[in-house]
Amino acid sequence: MLGPNLEEPDRELQAALAALNEARRRRTLLLGFSQDPAAFVDGAMAAQARELRSATGAGAVRDGKQVFETPRRSEAFNAGWVEDAIMRHLMRKREVDSQHQQQNQQQAVQQQNQQQNQQQAVQQQQQQQAQQQQQQQQQQQQVAQQQQAAQQQAMLQQLLLQQQRQQQLQAAGGRMQ
Repeated sequence: MLGPNLEEPDRELQAALAALNEARRRRTLLLGFSQDPAAFVDGAMAAQARELRSATGAGAVRDGKQVFETPRRSEAFNAGWVEDAIMRHLMRKREVDSQHQQQNQQQAVQQQNQQQNQQQAVQQQQQQQAQQQQQQQQQQQQVAQQQQAAQQQAMLQQLLLQQQRQQQLQAAGGRMQ
């Protein structure tokens, strides 16, 4: 069909495409697992269960009717491993539930702590603002006191100047007489 010159590159191309498809399949598998491991495992288990049902004939069509009861009637479920599996499942469920409850409690405590920290920060800011206002008031009082002192000093200087003038006038008036 193909010439001898084309068979070898054609085989190489098919091998490369097969390797590419395998790499894509692995990438999809790993990507699905990495995004949601629990859902991935659940999906894989469901797929295996479907394959097992089809291989064992469970859910098969017999006489035009679909048969689902075959696995339910199996004697395998009367074995001791079933009780062990149920107990393990229940214990694991309790553990998971308690872990979730602990996580929820921890989150609630963290939220309370964050709220308390925020309230403390607000209180500290309010205290700082109150201190700043007090400092501003003190500074304003100091400025007012300094202004009063300057006014008093100016008045004293004026009084001293007036007294000196009066003394000079009296001294000059005493010389004239």
